[in-house]
Amino acid sequence: DKGYRGCGIGGEILEKTIQLVYRDFGKRPIALRCHKDNIQAERFYLRHGFKKMDVMEGNDYLLFFIDLIAGNLLISPRKCL
Repeated sequence: DKGYRGCGIGGEILEKTIQLVYRDFGKRPIALRCHKDNIQAERFYLRHGFKKMDVMEGNDYLLFFIDLIAGNLLISPRKCL
């Protein structure tokens, strides 16, 4: 639902997921791919500590890496509808 975009829900889910990965598997690099034309997704991941590392050969994806330390939410949730 578009009414819930920008409310911080996705950021909370991402941060909790990172915490669960670290708890279950130990602190380690986390990589993901994002289509290079998906600017909104790219901005979202950059705001949450991911960094652009490389354009992957043979396709249109960017590789992101997050530092080994993830703690509290990096973005404060905003009010939703």
